[in-house]
Amino acid sequence: MQNGIVWFWPSTNPKYKDILTKKKPPYVPELDDPSFIGTSMFVRDIPYGYEVLVENLVDPSHVAYSHKGIMTYSPPPR
Repeated sequence: MQNGIVWFWPSTNPKYKDILTKKKPPYVPELDDPSFIGTSMFVRDIPYGYEVLVENLVDPSHVAYSHKGIMTYSPPPR
């Protein structure tokens, strides 16, 4: 766990078994700063494997038609 986030490496390949001892996740100091309000973090249970999630995350072109009206953007208060 780092920055209040559980980091994981989604691979069962044995070469990644001890990946955390070889490579650390990126450190984001703002996430440990209680005065930082630049992002919203949330948790969602998703009933499918990480492969589907990753596919959606690397395909931003689907957002305009797949998520129309359900994904909004609110600029942070000034």
